[in-house]
Amino acid sequence: MKKLIALLLTLLLLAGLAACAKPAAEQPAPAEQTTTTEQTTTTEQAPADETPTEEKKTVKLGLANINEKATFGKLVKMGFEDACAARGWELVYVDNNSDGAQAVQNAEILVQQGVDFIVDLNIDQSVAGTIVDIVSAANIPMVCVDIAMGDTPFFGVDSDKVGRMAGEYSVNWVNENWGGEVDYIVCFTAIASGDEVQKRARSAVEVMQNSDIKIGDTVEIEYQNDTAVAQQRFADFLTAHPDAHKIVCYGINEFAGTGAIAAGETAGRTDDFALFTCGVGSQFVEPLYEVQGNSPWKTAVAAFPELYGDQLCDIIENYFNGVPLEPLMPCKLVCVDWSNITEYYPLDDLPWKKLS
Repeated sequence: MKKLIALLLTLLLLAGLAACAKPAAEQPAPAEQTTTTEQTTTTEQAPADETPTEEKKTVKLGLANINEKATFGKLVKMGFEDACAARGWELVYVDNNSDGAQAVQNAEILVQQGVDFIVDLNIDQSVAGTIVDIVSAANIPMVCVDIAMGDTPFFGVDSDKVGRMAGEYSVNWVNENWGGEVDYIVCFTAIASGDEVQKRARSAVEVMQNSDIKIGDTVEIEYQNDTAVAQQRFADFLTAHPDAHKIVCYGINEFAGTGAIAAGETAGRTDDFALFTCGVGSQFVEPLYEVQGNSPWKTAVAAFPELYGDQLCDIIENYFNGVPLEPLMPCKLVCVDWSNITEYYPLDDLPWKKLS
C-alpha cells in the first residue's frame, strides 16, 4: 500500500513539473525579438559609418600647364600640387611650354597615363581641336583654363569681364588725372591665343570708346605674347609719336605690361602713358612696391592663379559626386592697385615667394 501511494505521489510531481516547464518552452519570442532588433540596428548603422569613406574618390588628375617660364605657370603648378596633396590625389604633370605641338603631345601622354580627369592650359588655338579630339576619344572629362577650347567646359578668366573692369577703371582714372582726354589708345594683342582672350584688352578699348572720354586715335600692337617684342614695338610707337603725352595702354597679361614699362623707361617717357592690364604676379606687384605706387602701371585685374588648383579640385570632386560641369566657371577677379595691394598681396606673404 505504501508503495502504491509513493508511486502516485511521484506521478503527480512529474505532472506538475511538466506543467511548469511548458510555458517557458512556449515563450521564447521576446528573447529572440530583442536579438533581432539589435541586429537590425547594427545593420542599418554600418552603411552610415562607411558612406564617407566610399564617397571619397582618389583621382588621378592630369595637369597640362601653360608654361613655367613666368610666375603665372609656377603658381598654377604650386596650387595644384598643394590641392592634390590635401585630397590624397595623384597629380600627373606636363608642361605645354606655350607651344602648340607640345600641347598636343602632352594630351597624348596624359591619355596614355590613364588619368581620370584633365585640366589643360593651352595657349595655341590652332591645336585646340586636335587636343579635344584626343581627349574625347579616350572618354576622359576635361576642363580648359583661361583660353577656350571649343565646347570644352571653361574655367578661369572671363575675358570680356576683365576687359570691362580695366576699361571702367581707366575711364575714371583719365577723368581724374588727364581731364577726360586721351591722345592715343594702344591695345596690345596676342592673336595666337584666340579672339576670346583679346577681349581682355579689346573690351577695355570698347568701354573707353563708349565713354565721354575724348580720344585721338586707337592702334593695336601685336606683341606675340613676348615681353621683348612688346618692348620693341612700343618703343617704336613712342619714337613715332613724340608729341603724344596721354597714351592709354591695355594688355592681356603681364608680358605686355612689363615690355611697355621697359620701353617707357628707356625712352624717358613713363609720364606719357598709363597702363591697365590683366594678370597680377611678381612683374606687377614687386616693382609697384619698389616705387611706392608711382608707376605708369595703374592697375592689373588679378585672377589669383595660385588658387586655381583648389578651386578646380573642388569642381572636379563635385563632378565625380554627380554634379555636372558648367560651360563657364569663372575664377575670382579683382582690380589691384596701390590702394589695395596690401590687402591682396601683402609684401610679407607673396604667393610666389613660396615657390621652391
